[in-house]
Amino acid sequence: MKNELSRIDYIRELINDCRYDEALEALEIAQEKEPDNWELFYEYARLQFELGDYASAVANYEQLVEHHKSAIVYYNLRRTNATISLIRQ
Repeated sequence: MKNELSRIDYIRELINDCRYDEALEALEIAQEKEPDNWELFYEYARLQFELGDYASAVANYEQLVEHHKSAIVYYNLRRTNATISLIRQ
């Protein structure tokens, strides 16, 4: 049996390795195939945060909170809002 990463694990690895362009491309392809996969939306919001697009990250985390109430989503939404507050100071 091959030891292959799942699509979502591959995307997470790309983000963790700061390979953001590749992660974005992989996310776009994955979202076409799995439009209702909340983990893909989460990783997209996380990628937006890493790219410094905090407003988009917040918008996506807020959408996630409406459909998937998870501690990690709330945590990252709060962290992103805190980052925005720090930047505005």
